[in-house]
Amino acid sequence: DKAAPTSDLLATLRAVADGAHAVPAVAPQQQSRAARRLDPRDRPIFAMRLAGTTPREIAAVVGLGMAALNARIQAIVAQLVPSPQPA
Repeated sequence: DKAAPTSDLLATLRAVADGAHAVPAVAPQQQSRAARRLDPRDRPIFAMRLAGTTPREIAAVVGLGMAALNARIQAIVAQLVPSPQPA
């Protein structure tokens, strides 16, 4: 199986949200599926972050301040990572 398990994608998204500099690899098919769920304006941010681009570099490319970029990254993760269900 060439696709990484869903748990790998979720771990990667959490690492992205936490500002990880070395982002774990995620299968391209899973990246594509996840990106399709995002607002088109968020897809470049998602792709750059998964590629390991630093938040500062992304902010410069997309023209956002760091606070606005961090808010977008948190919103992206919130869209893609299911909330834990209460026990």
